[in-house]
Amino acid sequence: MALFFPTTSLLLIFIFSHQILHISVFGAVGVNYGLNSDNLPKPSEVINLYERCGINIVRIFEPNHEVLDALRCKENLVLWLGTRNEDIKGFATNQEVADAWVNANVVPYYKDVNIAYITVGNEVVPGDAATPFVANAIQNIMQALVNADVQSDIKVTTVVAMTALEVSSPPSAGAFTAIAARAMKDIGSVLESSCAPILMNVYPYFAYASNPQQIPLSYALFTSTTPVVVDGDLEYFNLLDAMVDSFYTALEKIGVEGVRIGISETGWPSKGNEPFTSVDNALTYNQNFVKHVSSGVGTPKMPNLQYDIVLFEMFNEDLKSPGVEQNFGFFYPNMNPVYSFWNCGSGTIGVNYGLNGDNLPIPSDVINLYRRCGINIVRLFEPNHGVLDALQGKKDLVLWLGTRNEDIEGFATNQLAANTWVNANVVPYYKDVNISYITVGNEVVPGDAAAPFVANAIKNIMQALVNIGIKSDIKVTTVVAMTGLEVSYPPSAGAFTDSAAGIMKDIANVLGSSGAPILVNVYPYFAYASNPQQISLNYALFTSTTPVVVDGDLQYFNLFDAMVDSFYAALEKIDAEEIRIGISETGWPTSGNEPFTSVDNALTYNKNLVNHVTSGVGTPKRPNLKYDAVLFEMFNEDLKAPGVEQNFGFFFPNMNPVYPFWNC
Repeated sequence: MALFFPTTSLLLIFIFSHQILHISVFGAVGVNYGLNSDNLPKPSEVINLYERCGINIVRIFEPNHEVLDALRCKENLVLWLGTRNEDIKGFATNQEVADAWVNANVVPYYKDVNIAYITVGNEVVPGDAATPFVANAIQNIMQALVNADVQSDIKVTTVVAMTALEVSSPPSAGAFTAIAARAMKDIGSVLESSCAPILMNVYPYFAYASNPQQIPLSYALFTSTTPVVVDGDLEYFNLLDAMVDSFYTALEKIGVEGVRIGISETGWPSKGNEPFTSVDNALTYNQNFVKHVSSGVGTPKMPNLQYDIVLFEMFNEDLKSPGVEQNFGFFYPNMNPVYSFWNCGSGTIGVNYGLNGDNLPIPSDVINLYRRCGINIVRLFEPNHGVLDALQGKKDLVLWLGTRNEDIEGFATNQLAANTWVNANVVPYYKDVNISYITVGNEVVPGDAAAPFVANAIKNIMQALVNIGIKSDIKVTTVVAMTGLEVSYPPSAGAFTDSAAGIMKDIANVLGSSGAPILVNVYPYFAYASNPQQISLNYALFTSTTPVVVDGDLQYFNLFDAMVDSFYAALEKIDAEEIRIGISETGWPTSGNEPFTSVDNALTYNKNLVNHVTSGVGTPKRPNLKYDAVLFEMFNEDLKAPGVEQNFGFFFPNMNPVYPFWNC
């Protein structure tokens, strides 16, 4: 990406810092797949992640045959395939060089890989020595496709930086530099003949960060409600539109009016240059950008014109320059999200935030730790206003908010009690805190005296949300223990106890009407530690390479899946097969019951559990079914019973890790 900050005028900065991205109703959203790192997942895993997240375009900067192989037969994915800048002069001056490149990187793949564009270079125009060769290089790659008899709709284009503009303010005055104008006229002529777009890299972030005194953050983030720039009859509410329209004007001035624009890079870093970089700003920019372009409104100069867009970028890459360049990614190299943006077909991972300690950090420090570590779900066992206050404005975090067990009977028998709870703990927060679930009690079913009241309590909390006029996607559910099962082996025989079955049927009827899942606490550790003679450690830790349990046609390589499927079987037996399961607690203690507890076992279990959940494979009984999982727990808590209960934490109370797990 080019980092160019005009200083001659405020509006010049405005325009350079903003460029429009349009996604058409027939268009797609993509993400750049960079490889400038030494710790990235295998290409096959990355391409599966694209698919699970519904990301339609993969852009790679140069051919990588492992990536190309991983893309074979992925007809739902579109590839933008780049060439190296250093190869451009050779393509332009020697047709055989262009032919050889196409034969090596297109011919073996194009029948099985959906290649939309070949992008000849990245940001060569305006400053690279290869600039004068780009137009001829495009022509020769086009000819190479013909020579190789590639029968496809592949378009050949190039990627240009906004620094090609000498004037960009107001948008109607947009004009290329003298050097860029000559090259862009030649490029434009070639692209007009083939109906290919020109692709642009656009970064409002850099303009804003270079001059925050004059560029409003709201203008850069698409949140301004009044026009910031007025250019004749045209009003600009966001910087991106102004940048794109200045580029369109520059094209018109060199006689190139028939070339569309596509967006090959844009984004906002999540850290590296505080206060301008933050998860909140990255999330807001990318959400609003996608919403803006997918609306099809176009720009003031080009209304209703539609585009495909490619965001920057898939991963934080550790071999880039330290600072913002390492922090544009949507995902860490372990494929955990940096912040919640994509609706991926795999589970989201969270951590329980318990408060049963007298030496814990203040809530604001804890919430910052969640964000630094890329932990997406915070589960609270009951309302704590200090924690809720700390979560305000942190929309990248999802909250599962619990109620106390002792309040359940009151909720069930008195609508006013439910209304009062919602007024006190939801109304002041729901607009600024991303509350996903309200969990009515914890492990009340099967044995607590409040168990018969849970279903009505859920209904009355749901009604309270309606009564108070809360319009949100908050779901109301409860958390149950595996001890609600009388039979759990083999998984297909799973059945509730007599006392739990009727209660669970009532709860399932309520959840079925709202689409909420049932949340279950699942602990393979306790099963293993209670019977190590018959339950193998490999089975409990996800490390078995052969099936341990065979149940009809289903094979179980790990105890966790067997436990979850036994719960699904129990739900089926009470005619509640439509209810989904989420995991509200699971984990492994680091000490307190040696040799079953150890740091090695805790690390192995939690690492493999996360990999299993985020892989999207589901369970043998429910393959490919997505579920979220909240690990237990954030801290070792000293007020719990001595032994294992004090040793499930990922962190000590001083926020030092008990063992290296999170990428904080």
